[in-house]
Amino acid sequence: MKIQLQTKHSGLVEVDEEAVFTFPRGVPGFENCQKFALFLVEEESSRPRGDAPRVFWLQSLDDPEVVFNVVDASEAGIAYQLMLEEDEMRTLEIDENTGEDTIGTLLVLSRKAMVENIRLPLFALSGGKIKPNLQGPIFVNMQKRLAFQKALLRMEITINILGR
Repeated sequence: MKIQLQTKHSGLVEVDEEAVFTFPRGVPGFENCQKFALFLVEEESSRPRGDAPRVFWLQSLDDPEVVFNVVDASEAGIAYQLMLEEDEMRTLEIDENTGEDTIGTLLVLSRKAMVENIRLPLFALSGGKIKPNLQGPIFVNMQKRLAFQKALLRMEITINILGR
């Protein structure tokens, strides 16, 4: 079933009902926004490079002004190895027997820009350099359509270079 959604950048769009995710805790800074639709920004055929990850909109259904650009962490070549807290597992309705393919990871993209010599993250479509927020991944239960954003205060990064 399709639903119509008013978006900030694209006006009225239609998305599949299966593309709607619930963030029971809201999103940090936007706790009043709990329902989001996830959909592609552009058609697959218009991707700039074959190796570039697809960019999705994560559009709030609760507030049309709230929208994030996100990428699938696996498409960006990023994998997280961490233990979720019990309350986080309850939020996603998963347990230790849940298959790895059930959980997806999204990364919020931001643009850093200089505004009067102060670095501010801007979610605009102009200026600055786009970077994924590696310290704030969004974990998604793809089957139950539940999600939450985890703040990683301490990270250890391992880089694996894979040959073609």
